[in-house]
Amino acid sequence: LHSQLEDFITLANKSGLFPGFSTNGLLLNELRFEKLAKSGLKWMCISFHKDESIYKRLLPLASTYKILLWARSFYDHPIEF
Repeated sequence: LHSQLEDFITLANKSGLFPGFSTNGLLLNELRFEKLAKSGLKWMCISFHKDESIYKRLLPLASTYKILLWARSFYDHPIEF
């Protein structure tokens, strides 16, 4: 994740856009997600290749900040929620 991603999201949000992005979630944690949320993040898609645990941990925060969060799995194990 880019070190200035929060700044980019803030700028996009102030410009009237609907900022979001897709990620594999490997460099994402709850603290970083909260910073992104506070900067105006509107949506995020997390694509999994092995482990969906970050998605499960971020769901409550996404709900709190009203961020559209969804996941895509790219491995044979189905995601169970």
